[in-house]
Amino acid sequence: MDGGYEAEHIPGAESRPIPTIRGHLAPFNPEDQEFIDGALGELFED
Repeated sequence: MDGGYEAEHIPGAESRPIPTIRGHLAPFNPEDQEFIDGALGELFED
């Protein structure tokens, strides 16, 4: 998982891989975009 190693070594960091088979094209799929929007919404609530 990209970013997982880095997140383990940065205090307060979290890695949330997008559960998709679309890779870098995930933002163009409405279901994947819902996951992304939810994670960003939680990030900006803090």
